[in-house]
Amino acid sequence: MKRHKKDYFKIFICGVMFLFFPALLKAKEFNFPLQKEFTLEEPLSLEVEDPRGEIILESHNLNKIIIQTSKIVEAKDSREAEELAQRIRIDIEKAGALVRIKTKYQGTDRGGFWERLFSGKKSVEGYVSYHIFVPKDIREADISVTSGEIRAFYLKGKLNLSATSGDIELEGVEGEIFSSATSGNIQARDLKGKISLEGTSSDMQVKNLVGDLSVDCTSGTVNIEDFKGSLKSSQTSGDLEGRGLKGDVSVTTTSGDVSVEQTDGGLDLNSTSGDLEAKTQIVPPRNYYLKTTSGEVY
Repeated sequence: MKRHKKDYFKIFICGVMFLFFPALLKAKEFNFPLQKEFTLEEPLSLEVEDPRGEIILESHNLNKIIIQTSKIVEAKDSREAEELAQRIRIDIEKAGALVRIKTKYQGTDRGGFWERLFSGKKSVEGYVSYHIFVPKDIREADISVTSGEIRAFYLKGKLNLSATSGDIELEGVEGEIFSSATSGNIQARDLKGKISLEGTSSDMQVKNLVGDLSVDCTSGTVNIEDFKGSLKSSQTSGDLEGRGLKGDVSVTTTSGDVSVEQTDGGLDLNSTSGDLEAKTQIVPPRNYYLKTTSGEVY
């Protein structure tokens, strides 16, 4: 008899879930835009912190910063969406040349499973999308995001970008650049200056760079094309391929292959467990050194 009661209970639960799940799944996306701007009288220092979302930073010809934000939430209707949007707070402060932007999430989870099931409420998480326009010449920008992407276009200055579970894209940036991604990829093109790229479980695509490039990659592939300057790369469990390199190249990798085509500069390639392939021009008195513990040299 107890067994039959258990079976009836299972059937009851399955029936309830069958009836209510369609209501839980019928969510719409709502967008709540906001714009704010400040006139700038000196080079900008910018700080942006967003736990989840997308941040786009690009230059324009105005002497001001324009911050376009969008709170994006999923809800069953506009009333619920407004309630959720109110729980996402965007703090924007200006103190002299410093503009600080921070996103705070105040419990956008709408209760436990059974509460949502019988009330028809859906557990949702909103996020904020930023599109920020700044003068091309800035003093510095410090941007971090978790579970989101960062994109920066046509800027000149000092950039410090950090993304977790998200990609980073850079184009047309000049200056001192530091970019770090965890569980996300990095794409960089048309850069000039002192550039440092770090990645964990990340692939890197680099094209048309001039300057000093430092790469630190764990568990990822690095592809570099058309680079002029000094390259220093350290990798763990990943391959590196370089084409059209002009300048000194130093690569150290553990468990990865290295393939380099170089037209000028010294060469220092080391691999613990991987193959090394190099095409270069031997020009004294530059040094050329290739070593692998468990692999082939071509």
